Amino acid sequence: MTCTEVYADSDSDEEDDPVRFAFVRGYDKKYIVSSDGNVTSLKSKKPKVLKGTPNTNGYLTVGMYHNGKKKTTDIHKLVANHFIPNPDNKPEIDHRDVNPANNDVRNLRWATRSENNQNRGMQSNNTTGTTGVRLTKNNTFEAAIKANGHRYSKSFKTKPEAAKWYAAMKATLHIA
Repeated sequence: MTCTEVYADSDSDEEDDPVRFAFVRGYDKKYIVSSDGNVTSLKSKKPKVLKGTPNTNGYLTVGMYHNGKKKTTDIHKLVANHFIPNPDNKPEIDHRDVNPANNDVRNLRWATRSENNQNRGMQSNNTTGTTGVRLTKNNTFEAAIKANGHRYSKSFKTKPEAAKWYAAMKATLHIA
Protein backbone atom coordinates (compact mmCIF):
# COMPACT_ATOMS: atom_id res chain seq x y z
CA MET A 1 0.00 0.00 0.00
CA THR A 2 1.26 3.46 -0.87
CA CYS A 3 0.05 5.73 1.87
CA THR A 4 0.37 8.91 -0.18
CA GLU A 5 -2.42 7.64 -2.45
CA VAL A 6 -4.95 6.98 0.35
CA TYR A 7 -7.88 9.38 0.62
CA ALA A 8 -10.30 9.89 3.47
CA ASP A 9 -14.01 9.41 3.03
CA SER A 10 -15.56 12.78 3.58
CA ASP A 11 -19.12 13.71 4.43
CA SER A 12 -18.13 17.35 4.10
CA ASP A 13 -20.11 19.66 1.85
CA GLU A 14 -16.85 21.26 0.73
CA GLU A 15 -15.80 20.65 -2.84
CA ASP A 16 -12.15 21.08 -1.92
CA ASP A 17 -9.48 18.45 -2.31
CA PRO A 18 -9.96 15.30 -0.24
CA VAL A 19 -7.69 14.75 2.72
CA ARG A 20 -4.46 13.05 1.67
CA PHE A 21 -2.13 10.99 3.86
CA ALA A 22 1.58 10.20 3.79
CA PHE A 23 3.91 8.23 6.00
CA VAL A 24 6.26 10.64 7.74
CA ARG A 25 9.65 10.11 6.11
CA GLY A 26 12.38 8.80 8.38
CA TYR A 27 10.07 7.17 10.94
CA ASP A 28 9.70 3.61 9.58
CA LYS A 29 5.98 4.01 8.78
CA LYS A 30 5.15 4.66 12.45
CA TYR A 31 3.57 8.07 11.83
CA ILE A 32 1.20 9.49 9.22
CA VAL A 33 0.73 13.15 8.35
CA SER A 34 -2.46 14.30 6.66
CA SER A 35 -3.00 17.24 4.34
CA ASP A 36 -5.41 18.76 6.87
CA GLY A 37 -2.62 19.08 9.43
CA ASN A 38 -3.06 16.02 11.64
CA VAL A 39 -0.27 13.66 12.67
CA THR A 40 -1.21 10.13 13.65
CA SER A 41 0.93 7.61 15.53
CA LEU A 42 0.76 3.99 14.38
CA LYS A 43 3.02 2.72 17.16
CA SER A 44 0.14 1.05 19.07
CA LYS A 45 -2.52 -1.38 17.90
CA LYS A 46 -4.96 1.54 17.70
CA PRO A 47 -3.88 4.63 15.69
CA LYS A 48 -3.73 7.81 17.79
CA VAL A 49 -4.01 11.36 16.47
CA LEU A 50 -1.30 13.33 18.23
CA LYS A 51 -2.26 16.58 19.92
CA GLY A 52 -0.14 19.46 18.73
CA THR A 53 1.57 21.57 21.37
CA PRO A 54 2.13 25.26 20.62
CA ASN A 55 5.73 26.45 20.76
CA THR A 56 6.67 29.96 21.91
CA ASN A 57 5.68 31.40 18.49
CA GLY A 58 2.30 29.63 18.43
CA TYR A 59 3.30 26.98 15.86
CA LEU A 60 1.94 23.53 16.69
CA THR A 61 4.56 20.84 17.25
CA VAL A 62 4.46 17.10 17.84
CA GLY A 63 6.97 14.77 19.45
CA MET A 64 7.83 11.67 17.42
CA TYR A 65 10.15 8.85 18.41
CA HIS A 66 12.79 7.14 16.28
CA ASN A 67 15.27 4.66 17.72
CA GLY A 68 14.15 5.63 21.22
CA LYS A 69 14.89 9.32 20.73
CA LYS A 70 12.18 11.96 20.72
CA LYS A 71 12.27 14.67 18.07
CA THR A 72 9.93 17.64 18.24
CA THR A 73 8.78 18.79 14.80
CA ASP A 74 6.60 21.66 13.57
CA ILE A 75 3.41 20.27 12.05
CA HIS A 76 3.29 22.90 9.28
CA LYS A 77 6.74 21.76 8.13
CA LEU A 78 5.58 18.14 7.96
CA VAL A 79 2.51 19.11 5.91
CA ALA A 80 4.46 21.34 3.51
CA ASN A 81 7.30 18.87 3.03
CA HIS A 82 4.92 16.02 2.27
CA PHE A 83 2.21 17.74 0.21
CA ILE A 84 3.41 21.03 -1.31
CA PRO A 85 5.89 21.01 -4.19
CA ASN A 86 8.71 23.52 -3.78
CA PRO A 87 10.23 23.88 -7.29
CA ASP A 88 11.76 27.29 -6.48
CA ASN A 89 13.38 25.92 -3.30
CA LYS A 90 11.82 28.63 -1.12
CA PRO A 91 13.09 28.38 2.47
CA GLU A 92 10.03 29.29 4.56
CA ILE A 93 6.44 28.19 4.97
CA ASP A 94 3.78 30.90 5.14
CA HIS A 95 0.42 30.51 6.85
CA ARG A 96 -1.87 32.39 4.47
CA ASP A 97 -4.38 33.26 7.21
CA VAL A 98 -1.60 34.27 9.65
CA ASN A 99 -2.83 31.64 12.13
CA PRO A 100 0.15 29.44 13.08
CA ALA A 101 -2.20 26.74 14.39
CA ASN A 102 -3.98 26.28 11.02
CA ASN A 103 -1.83 23.65 9.33
CA ASP A 104 -4.22 22.64 6.55
CA VAL A 105 -2.34 22.33 3.25
CA ARG A 106 -4.72 24.87 1.66
CA ASN A 107 -3.51 27.45 4.21
CA LEU A 108 0.22 26.89 3.63
CA ARG A 109 2.60 27.96 0.88
CA TRP A 110 6.35 27.99 0.35
CA ALA A 111 7.69 31.54 0.57
CA THR A 112 10.80 33.65 0.64
CA ARG A 113 11.51 35.63 3.80
CA SER A 114 10.18 38.75 2.04
CA GLU A 115 6.96 37.01 0.99
CA ASN A 116 6.46 35.60 4.47
CA ASN A 117 7.06 39.00 6.09
CA GLN A 118 4.41 40.57 3.87
CA ASN A 119 1.84 38.26 5.38
CA ARG A 120 2.62 38.91 9.04
CA GLY A 121 -0.60 40.69 9.84
CA MET A 122 -0.78 43.63 12.19
CA GLN A 123 2.16 44.06 14.52
CA SER A 124 1.68 44.27 18.27
CA ASN A 125 2.99 47.85 18.36
CA ASN A 126 0.57 49.06 15.67
CA THR A 127 -1.45 51.91 17.15
CA THR A 128 -3.75 52.53 14.16
CA GLY A 129 -5.41 49.13 14.13
CA THR A 130 -4.72 48.81 10.39
CA THR A 131 -2.03 46.57 8.91
CA GLY A 132 0.64 48.50 7.02
CA VAL A 133 -0.47 51.90 8.32
CA ARG A 134 1.14 53.96 11.08
CA LEU A 135 0.46 57.35 12.59
CA THR A 136 3.46 59.67 12.15
CA LYS A 137 4.67 62.39 14.50
CA ASN A 138 3.11 64.94 12.11
CA ASN A 139 -0.30 63.30 12.65
CA THR A 140 -0.43 61.95 9.10
CA PHE A 141 -0.94 58.31 8.23
CA GLU A 142 1.91 56.55 6.48
CA ALA A 143 1.19 53.39 4.54
CA ALA A 144 4.27 51.27 3.87
CA ILE A 145 4.95 47.92 2.27
CA LYS A 146 8.13 46.02 1.43
CA ALA A 147 8.58 43.72 -1.55
CA ASN A 148 11.56 42.33 -3.42
CA GLY A 149 14.02 44.35 -1.35
CA HIS A 150 12.21 47.67 -1.92
CA ARG A 151 10.17 49.74 0.52
CA TYR A 152 7.17 51.60 -0.86
CA SER A 153 5.48 54.25 1.29
CA LYS A 154 3.16 57.20 1.02
CA SER A 155 1.62 59.65 3.51
CA PHE A 156 -2.09 60.42 3.75
CA LYS A 157 -4.33 62.74 5.74
CA THR A 158 -6.73 59.93 6.70
CA LYS A 159 -6.36 56.34 7.80
CA PRO A 160 -8.89 54.99 5.23
CA GLU A 161 -6.90 56.58 2.38
CA ALA A 162 -3.69 55.00 3.69
CA ALA A 163 -5.39 51.60 4.12
CA LYS A 164 -6.79 51.74 0.59
CA TRP A 165 -3.35 52.55 -0.87
CA TYR A 166 -1.76 49.72 1.15
CA ALA A 167 -4.35 47.21 -0.13
CA ALA A 168 -3.88 48.37 -3.72
CA MET A 169 -0.08 48.10 -3.46
CA LYS A 170 -0.37 44.66 -1.89
CA ALA A 171 -2.49 43.52 -4.84
CA THR A 172 -0.23 45.23 -7.41
CA LEU A 173 2.88 43.61 -5.93
CA HIS A 174 1.07 40.23 -5.82
CA ILE A 175 1.57 39.77 -2.11
CA ALA A 176 -0.73 37.18 -0.52
